[in-house]
Amino acid sequence: MEGWSSRSLSFAGRIELIKSVVSSYFIYWTQSYKLPLSVCRNLESLVAKFIWKGNLHGCSWSNLCTPKSEEGVGIRRIHDVCTAASLKLVWHCCTSNSLWAEWMSKAHFSNSSIWDAPIHPMSSGTWKVIANARQTDIMYKLPAHQNSDITDT
Repeated sequence: MEGWSSRSLSFAGRIELIKSVVSSYFIYWTQSYKLPLSVCRNLESLVAKFIWKGNLHGCSWSNLCTPKSEEGVGIRRIHDVCTAASLKLVWHCCTSNSLWAEWMSKAHFSNSSIWDAPIHPMSSGTWKVIANARQTDIMYKLPAHQNSDITDT
């Protein structure tokens, strides 16, 4: 972000640049890697400094990260993007017939359900992300009939 001149961009221009370009990088990398919370916070700090450069802080970071439908700006929190990517992997394992999903099933939970399969020290990083995503609060907020449908695979 250092190379982009924030002085030549308006506040709205910096917001759009973050939402379209920088967020795409985060989305791409979180599809494969689980970023630690400290890294997410540091990246959000860099983004916030870029947005507010040369301006007084007219609104809070939480306001910037509120969806537009709720009167916010609509920037996505990096940790939320990481969580969504992890849950997408769980969903893909449970519902897809792809070669990757079949391999994950055979390698990590062939003798049990995806919800009960253990995490071993030598398990792949992707499996550890999936296994940890099973503990995410949103998994417990699914209606019972939806949760049982995806566990039947």
